[in-house]
Amino acid sequence: MQTAEDIKLLNEKIAEKYVTTSGIFPNPASTHFTLQMNAAKDFTGKILVMNISGKIIYQRSNSFTKGYKEILLPLDGLSSGTYVTAIYNSDNVLIAVHTVVKQ
Repeated sequence: MQTAEDIKLLNEKIAEKYVTTSGIFPNPASTHFTLQMNAAKDFTGKILVMNISGKIIYQRSNSFTKGYKEILLPLDGLSSGTYVTAIYNSDNVLIAVHTVVKQ
C-alpha cells in the first residue's frame, strides 16, 4: 500500500516530466501577474487561480509548448488577499503551484 509520501514523490516525478521551472511576477500584484514556465515537453493542461478557501476564481485551458513561456493572468476585480495559482496536466495531475498576493 502506498503512503501519502510515496504518492507525493510519484506526483513530483510526474511534474518534472512537464515543467522544469516556473514562477510568477510581480508579487504582490494589482491588476494582473505573469506566470513564467519552462515546459519540458508539449502538453495540454489548465491553469486555475483560486482564493485561499479553494474557490476557483479563474480557469483556462492551455496548450503548453516545450520551452520558455509567459502567460498573463488577471487579478482585476478581485479583493486584496492571497490567491493560489495551480497548473494541471490533462490527467489532472498538479504540475506547479504558486501563491500571489493581490494588493
